[in-house]
Amino acid sequence: MPLALDSRLESRHIARQNSCDVNQTLSSSQRAKDLNEKVVIKLYTRHNTENGQRLDPYNATFLESSNFNPLVPTKILVHGWLSGETKSKGGAIVKDALLEVSDYNVILVDWSEADSINYVGSRLQMSTLGELIGDLAQQLYMIGGIDFSDLHLIGHSLGAHAMGFAGRTLGLGKLKQGRITGSSLETANYFQTSPGRAALVPDNAWEAALFQTLRGKELPFPASRLGSRGQVEESGKEPLAHGFPGEGLETDSSEMKTWLDARPQLTASAQLQQQQQQQQQQQQQQQQSLGFPSGSWKPGVALALDPAGPLFWDDPAVRLDKSDAGFVEVIHTCSPLLGYWDPIGHVDFYPNGGTWVQPGCGLDAVPLGSCSHCRGYSLLVESLETPGAFVGTSCTSWADYKARKCQGNATLEMGLGTDRRRVWRPLVDRPDLTPHSSPPNQNRKFRVLTFSIPARARSDSSSYKFYFYNKKNAGDKRGNLIASEFDKQDILNAGYDPALPTKVLIHGYLNDDTSAAVQIPKNAYFKADPSVNVIALNWDIKNLPIYGMWVTKVAGAGQRLADLVDFMVENELLKLDQLHIVGHSLGAHVAAIAGERLTSGRVARITGLDPARPFINFKTLDGRLSKDDADLVDVIHTNAGGLATAQPVGHVDFYPNGGEVQPGCEWDLSGACSHGRSYQLMAESIVDPKAFQAWKCEDNWDAVHLRCTNSEVYGFMGENVDFSEEGSYYLETQGGLTGPFSRAIDTYSLF
Repeated sequence: MPLALDSRLESRHIARQNSCDVNQTLSSSQRAKDLNEKVVIKLYTRHNTENGQRLDPYNATFLESSNFNPLVPTKILVHGWLSGETKSKGGAIVKDALLEVSDYNVILVDWSEADSINYVGSRLQMSTLGELIGDLAQQLYMIGGIDFSDLHLIGHSLGAHAMGFAGRTLGLGKLKQGRITGSSLETANYFQTSPGRAALVPDNAWEAALFQTLRGKELPFPASRLGSRGQVEESGKEPLAHGFPGEGLETDSSEMKTWLDARPQLTASAQLQQQQQQQQQQQQQQQQSLGFPSGSWKPGVALALDPAGPLFWDDPAVRLDKSDAGFVEVIHTCSPLLGYWDPIGHVDFYPNGGTWVQPGCGLDAVPLGSCSHCRGYSLLVESLETPGAFVGTSCTSWADYKARKCQGNATLEMGLGTDRRRVWRPLVDRPDLTPHSSPPNQNRKFRVLTFSIPARARSDSSSYKFYFYNKKNAGDKRGNLIASEFDKQDILNAGYDPALPTKVLIHGYLNDDTSAAVQIPKNAYFKADPSVNVIALNWDIKNLPIYGMWVTKVAGAGQRLADLVDFMVENELLKLDQLHIVGHSLGAHVAAIAGERLTSGRVARITGLDPARPFINFKTLDGRLSKDDADLVDVIHTNAGGLATAQPVGHVDFYPNGGEVQPGCEWDLSGACSHGRSYQLMAESIVDPKAFQAWKCEDNWDAVHLRCTNSEVYGFMGENVDFSEEGSYYLETQGGLTGPFSRAIDTYSLF
């Protein structure tokens, strides 16, 4: 072992001497160097547990006066959105815990000065931040003499994806010895380091061998520091915070206006990816010309703490992926709200199912999900303080785990103690709120409230109400109530005309039949043509704001609507070829279940307005909107990847402005503004059938990345949907909060 270490360090320092200028060994983009001016990188060791030493990866002498020790593992920590040293203590408590359990080089990367209050702006900087971190790792290798197998990247939220870009910067993702750990990624795997690895400290024999090998050579660090160990002082631990806007965070209008239109930045981001690929190829050639071993430039381990979900897709090129390090571990704690839902590592842990309702977080409403999103920090720290605290069970799904179908399956420890040789898909249970783990030598189970849509729900007539509108009461906020015990004459007395087409409008979470999601489209229908029946379904859960409970009501609401439609068809009040169901958010899935459960035939058309994403299983067709639910299913995506799904689920899916953040909504951190834009666009299309022309894309990926404007195939989005080919379509709209978004109307004049 000492001889291998000697050979490794000697060859690396010879390589360092052969590269006289740091800029000759790094093919860094100017963007990364510019970003470095706003990023604070600090080194902490057992010699300086509280006062970090500044590091500059673009300064060839950046390690000379530091406490950096190449003989101990190196941990690089990267925070998430609106966090950093002064806004969140997550990185600090992890740093303290690491230095308490063993001798490490702990490097905190604080990019808060470059952060933007607009999430889109921060998201677009992740590739450049990753390049900067990758450059830092290269310098630690060439100047500091580290082994990449001893390099461990730990990132939270957006920082987890920055680690992925860092891994790609290190030689096109060919380095297989390192590790990345991420928190709250949306997957369920696990891993463990080798026994005793965390406590690795150089002994006297290693020190002597190192000095013998490097005798007469210039060292990039003080020789007196080799193998020494400092003492960790006790320090208070302050509460964690993700860093959302709140007390103590100052903003101004100029900063808010920076990202009023994200489309140019998204386009530039796509172009930047191509440039980075070319730079990486050049970088790899330079590395090989310097004599570095091909295929070894990659962090050993990456640990992702709830990797960010919004504005990240299934393409590994734009997010963290298991190919970015030798071993990638993900801990999902806020899926699929703020965190990424799908498994993306070698091992993905889903504590308590990985959802955004982690024990102890309550309603977690301000900001929504932030408590659960930060839980990864606490779990990681506790796993360091109490080895073996969290044990995951290999399981195909959380539903199977709850159904006790995974009993007897293999288990794996979560955290830095994960055995990377045993890669399964574990889930983690825990018994208490504080601390988060089981007591020593106990394996108690923790009951967790989870939500799923039943395969079949019994219709409860008292929970769902239908209100009818025609041209006589079109201006009323609430229509004529249809009795819960359906009666043909009662429906006719309400003013229903069987000869006219029928529109059914369904609201989503925290809304009802009087909300804008119903009233704006309803008023547009009567403005365009009074000869129509409009029925509004109210499935509001009074005084219950918990999103998960609303999800459990989706099936019952859909079943109740199916009951009404079947009754009307059987009593010759309705022909299915004249039925059009329009659902917003969770209401889109209510419409889907109604279509699935009809016994009288098949619905002519369902329009999904930004179908909800959280807690909806898109890996199956049951219980959610799909093109199997009606003869025609058209979908308008306006907050894809945030509150709504980015996945194409209809015969035709439209992605206005890329489908994610809508013009005029860049200020909205929650996504509600963009989410509501879908029914505004729908209303405008009712009044003006040709308002929104769209171009056919190869797939939804091209639609989201604005790559479809050269298409020769086009169609029209909205009420009078018109298309020659099924698939995904892209279009652009105007900005503003109220419209017109094309040229037709101010939509809020309809409310």
